[in-house]
Amino acid sequence: MSTTILLEYDNSNLAANKILEILLATGFFKASDSKKLDGNLANPANESNKVQDIQQVDPSQMKEMMAAMDANLDNQENPKVGIFWYSPKIKDVFGVIAVDAQAQAQIEHRATVSCKELHKHIWKKNFNYYKYHGGSDLFTGDYKFTPRGRVFYLPDLDEYDIMVGKWINDYPEAIEKIKIAFDLNREDLNVVVKNGIHWEIGMGYGD
Repeated sequence: MSTTILLEYDNSNLAANKILEILLATGFFKASDSKKLDGNLANPANESNKVQDIQQVDPSQMKEMMAAMDANLDNQENPKVGIFWYSPKIKDVFGVIAVDAQAQAQIEHRATVSCKELHKHIWKKNFNYYKYHGGSDLFTGDYKFTPRGRVFYLPDLDEYDIMVGKWINDYPEAIEKIKIAFDLNREDLNVVVKNGIHWEIGMGYGD
């Protein structure tokens, strides 16, 4: 006697979703015993619409994935490096790309490290998205004409440099927002705010 289990992944019910993940991870039942649509377990009536190339993770791999996530639970507030913009309108940073500074230093082995992402590419991606989908008026115009900056880490000095333009003099409150966004708001860290012509309003090339 076989039993077919039909479950629907419900974005509004996190508890039910967790139970579903556990059942799949432990092999209590296989997703192949159910009807799967667009990554969801759904009504078999929609069988013709299901995505054909989605693979079901096996229980052992699922356990490894969960272990990988658990291993990072204590690293979420590690100091970060990366890029940002500051909006005087909302009085906060946005478009933040932040990566673990120590991990990046181990990858790059350079005297000065930051994230690999560039302002112009992140702006272009968001500009095009919101242009056709709406929902944000932050990514408008040229990326260089909104206050922006970058956070670097200098491993040899164990120093975190917040690079900005002179626009910071008009919005000094931005410094604390930047520190919070990059987990640099700690007294035990050596954080220095520096001015660079590259991050002046209207300046920049290839960043």
